[in-house]
Amino acid sequence: AKRPAVYAGPRGGGLVLSADADFLCIYDHDYGTGSRANGGCADTPGARPQSQLLEALRDWDAPGAYWYNELIVGGLSWQASLPRAIEAFLITHGDGRAVREQHANFLRAFKVCSWQVPLLRYTPGKSPAFSEVESSGVGCTPKAATSVAATSVAGRV
Repeated sequence: AKRPAVYAGPRGGGLVLSADADFLCIYDHDYGTGSRANGGCADTPGARPQSQLLEALRDWDAPGAYWYNELIVGGLSWQASLPRAIEAFLITHGDGRAVREQHANFLRAFKVCSWQVPLLRYTPGKSPAFSEVESSGVGCTPKAATSVAATSVAGRV
């Protein structure tokens, strides 16, 4: 099966958002929205509302689309929805040092455990594409169902 590309930014990873996380709009590919107010959601023809998330994700490889989907999240709703808006931290390339640090900081700040918000590695073309990465756990009691996390997230992607 064909797997979508994932943004390979300087930090080596990203986040897996919860299905019920609120966002302003989604693009089926990189629209270069970094300099636009609210990600250009109000004035860019390619912007789709949250109700069209599945269609935008399916169109990531449509003619003219390239690289990866772009999701624009509003700052106030993002802050209000943490920590539940994040399902996992994702290492996409390299040693993932920056992602590991952010994951550990997140676990400490929100007093959640790594089995609740796991650290995963995404390897396109490999089966399974998602694998769990050992993390610090930040003082949490290990849970027997830890290995379920990668399978659970992969089933939703």
